[in-house]
Amino acid sequence: QPGQQHVVVVGGGVGGLAIASRIASTDKSCKVTLLEKNSRDMLGGRCGSFDVSTKYGTFRHERGPSLLLLKDVYEELFTDCSRSIGRGTDKEASDYGLDIVQCIPAYQVVFDDGDRIE
Repeated sequence: QPGQQHVVVVGGGVGGLAIASRIASTDKSCKVTLLEKNSRDMLGGRCGSFDVSTKYGTFRHERGPSLLLLKDVYEELFTDCSRSIGRGTDKEASDYGLDIVQCIPAYQVVFDDGDRIE
């Protein structure tokens, strides 16, 4: 529309999704377009996961540890966007179903001989 601001965010990783969400929630008159080179399954970048099937079963692998390492950043994003769109200032990430629980150990390597690194 004439006179409407249009922001293009390049990259659908965590940073791109976060900034697009912040812009869209703070300025309703602004059109936000998110460009991602990979498939829709890859949105979120390193905070996604994928399954690998082997003869021993199917195992889920995380693409990256940012969700575990940056817990406060993700919770702040939800709170900020909630405030901006007028859904109340007391909403937190957990109110939207995002409950981040630390995984211990966060990382583990198991070798063929049973030896482990945590």
